[in-house]
Amino acid sequence: MEGGDRVRLTLDRGVVKNCVMRRGAIYRVTCRLMAVPALCGLVVAGAAASSGWVEVRSPHFVVVSNAGERDARKAAVQFEQIRAVFHEALPIAKQEAGPVVTILAVKDDKSLEDLLPDYWTKGHAHPAGLFVSAMNQFYIAVDLDAEGTNPYETIYHEYYHSQTAPYYPDMPTWLAEGLADFFGNSRIEGKTAIVGEASPDLLYQLVHSKMIPLDTLFRVDRSSPYYNENSKVTMFYAESWALVHYLLIGDNQAHRTMLATYLEALDDGAKQDDAAAKAFGDLKKLQDELENYIRRNAFYEVHYPAPAQFSEVDLKVRSISEADVDAYKGGLSAARGRSQDAKAALERAIQLDAKNARAYQNLAITQYFIGDRREALGSASKAISLDPQSMVARYLRAYLTFNESPEERNSQIETDLRAAIGGDPEFAPPYGLLAVYMAGQEENLAEALEFAQKAISLEPGNAEFRLAEAQVLMRMRDFEAARAALLIARNSAASSQQTLQTEMYLASLDEIEKDAKLAAEAAQGGGELRRRDLLGIDRDPKAVDATGTVVDANCANGLKLQLSTADGTLTLHDVPGRGVKIEAKREIPDSFTPCNLKGSRITAEYIPDAGQAKSGTIQVLVLLDAKP
Repeated sequence: MEGGDRVRLTLDRGVVKNCVMRRGAIYRVTCRLMAVPALCGLVVAGAAASSGWVEVRSPHFVVVSNAGERDARKAAVQFEQIRAVFHEALPIAKQEAGPVVTILAVKDDKSLEDLLPDYWTKGHAHPAGLFVSAMNQFYIAVDLDAEGTNPYETIYHEYYHSQTAPYYPDMPTWLAEGLADFFGNSRIEGKTAIVGEASPDLLYQLVHSKMIPLDTLFRVDRSSPYYNENSKVTMFYAESWALVHYLLIGDNQAHRTMLATYLEALDDGAKQDDAAAKAFGDLKKLQDELENYIRRNAFYEVHYPAPAQFSEVDLKVRSISEADVDAYKGGLSAARGRSQDAKAALERAIQLDAKNARAYQNLAITQYFIGDRREALGSASKAISLDPQSMVARYLRAYLTFNESPEERNSQIETDLRAAIGGDPEFAPPYGLLAVYMAGQEENLAEALEFAQKAISLEPGNAEFRLAEAQVLMRMRDFEAARAALLIARNSAASSQQTLQTEMYLASLDEIEKDAKLAAEAAQGGGELRRRDLLGIDRDPKAVDATGTVVDANCANGLKLQLSTADGTLTLHDVPGRGVKIEAKREIPDSFTPCNLKGSRITAEYIPDAGQAKSGTIQVLVLLDAKP
């Protein structure tokens, strides 16, 4: 893991006392969809008709409710206080505001069924709410009338994950889930914040099921049966919570140094087994102590003064229209992956109010999810025309335009991304995409690097931003720093696709470094530079030569050249990740890149593409009058 101040939990000032077992935990719902853009909430005048719903905005939440203004205000204050509790224990997270979360806080079970109809089908448990995220937009649906002392335990669990995952992406799974359960059962009682309360459901599981050996628990990852199979996952959560509880506050906080040692060892690069051995010693002994701790049933909780409530001036309240309500509901359904429900709600919103920017923004997201990219582009543009401050729509339009023709220069891409950054400086994805776009254009690389690094500072665990940084550094010929960025990206990759992409960049970096080394050796030897073979092959018998002037050159997603010859214009490209051969009769400096050959005379050796007389794969570039 990167960075030193990992999970410094500041609970020491609390008063520790025996907890009271209470019931009321809700069904665990975790919805993690693909992540690309981010942000919630556009303030747009809706249709005039009243819906009976209100919108309450606090610094970090937008509460949309049919329970009345009083209860909506109360929900906003409650979630702000819980957020403050989490951030008090996570010093690194206190530095950033984080994304705004939209809460659909409804008045009763029937209203929640309207939001989540699939959970009211036969055989399904009825949750008191759920937390979902998609495209860096975060939604909570919650029944304000739910029973129990803390019916929102699971929602808090997932919200805690959303606050910690950007900073600690490679935290061991047992610790990540144990901490989320430990803090997820937090609550506010008047002027007191209560953290670490024991969950009756988890205690029941611990008493009535066989414990997982700790050496197995420590090795569980997100692909493990203990994390995915119903018969095993409940015990994994319960034991992870119990161990975190024991290490953090068990026996009057007597074991905290073990957890600190474990985290420090991981920070220093130790493997999981080595870190556990250094911190915990004999795992069999630790297992016996943990089981004894559970049998004693003497769990403690931490009490300390609750964070201050917000004054009236910190909450902005307005009544909203039916169109606004449908726009919010559609956004929730889109985040849940229920695209047909989302489309129905959003199209109804647009029928009610053709100028509802939020509805068009969420429709663009829905269309993107189902693969209707051209329609998504149109909906995003419509949202921007109605509200130029629609930051998600601006980012999504730039993203779709860039991916449609990544090699082309398009000033609208940069305009949209800079506007998104200006409108919300803590919205990370525009920084990352702008860095990639500028790197591909070989322009303002120093500023591009700043954008990539800003994205990383906002979401340190996002591998995409490390890849963006690496692309800029490769253009800047800073190979050592580029390799470091790629290795971090590989370690924090959230999908097999990200891992593969990182490996491709590492292979490409190896070839570029080899090219630079050969160029340096040739320059030191003097005389004619010899052809540098980056492909490791002799001339292909199918290769042909063409001489002309480069009318366009671009390195976004691989080298592409437009070569004007006596026989017409050729479109030539390299093999991504493998590079090309270069030949010249003059010294080529390390700063040389074929991306800036526009206007130069060259001879290109290429293999024609199948069935295409005017396009092919570059094998060799011979620089004639180029000034490398």
